[in-house]
Amino acid sequence: MISEPTRVLIWGGERIGDSVMAVPALKLLKSLLPGARITYATTDYAEEFIALTGLVEEVYAFRFKRRIPNLFRYWKVRRQVRSGRFDLVFIFGKRQKFARKIGSYPQAHLADNQEGHQAERCARAVLGAVGRPGLPIPPPRLDLPDSNETAAGFTSLGLLPGRYLVLHPTCNHIMRYSSSEERAKASKAWPLERFREVAHFVRREYPGMNIVVVGMESERELVTGAFGRDGSLAVNLCGRTRIRDLLQLLRHARLLVCLESGVMHLASVVDCPVISLWGPSNEAQTAPFGLAEKATLLRAVPLEEARRCTDSMERISTESVCSEIRRRIGSVP
Repeated sequence: MISEPTRVLIWGGERIGDSVMAVPALKLLKSLLPGARITYATTDYAEEFIALTGLVEEVYAFRFKRRIPNLFRYWKVRRQVRSGRFDLVFIFGKRQKFARKIGSYPQAHLADNQEGHQAERCARAVLGAVGRPGLPIPPPRLDLPDSNETAAGFTSLGLLPGRYLVLHPTCNHIMRYSSSEERAKASKAWPLERFREVAHFVRREYPGMNIVVVGMESERELVTGAFGRDGSLAVNLCGRTRIRDLLQLLRHARLLVCLESGVMHLASVVDCPVISLWGPSNEAQTAPFGLAEKATLLRAVPLEEARRCTDSMERISTESVCSEIRRRIGSVP
């Protein structure tokens, strides 16, 4: 058991979802070692979210915005680890990458040597390191204040609290492929035209419910082509929201419909109900953590079969998604 460590390094995962699933572990560190200074190493994908949590004192991002590796940061962390600066080192991300970039560190506490959900694995690594293995694991929920300016911007777009639905098609999985046959290789993708069908269903079933589509800036034109340029079907916010804005958008949404993605995990931070579509990924390891009955995971075929075939996502019908939306939303007064 570690008595009073003052310096902690966490080698985090590379994506936003990995960082969300690390939040329970960060909460435990803060409560069990209140005097510790935590350094979190990740990529620029997750840097903004980790800083927003308020649970770490320092964030190292290993890539610049244009995808150029920040070699100085790797060198700095490697030097600090080797000089013994850190009293505790946790590896929540890829162990092989840590070994390659930083070097061998046998004293590190690993999250990938345990079974179960990724959030639980990270939390158990922390609890084991401080000698408190029996403590309950908290959800990743965070109490982040709303921005009045952001709220006013959403209101101007007709996005009133509880009166809109968020779609996240994760179009970057789709836009790499030109034909439906090639697109099937993007095994986590659901056809964009089916998301459009879902939007039409919501418009028909709930005339007072608005729809907003979120995603990356590189997906904006693709979403515009699918949902229309005039915004009559859906508000296109691809590339228009920072992580803080996106969390506020999800906090007041009636529902999020998405694939397995970072946005899905962000929903668990603000307790937003989710319908997520699953193919070859294992939901027992990476489902939205802490949402319980507020999360519906839809898959058309069992996991093992989904890992063998290339069309497991294509088999999820629009009707099944719309049926679940109807069950979730019910009637809107």
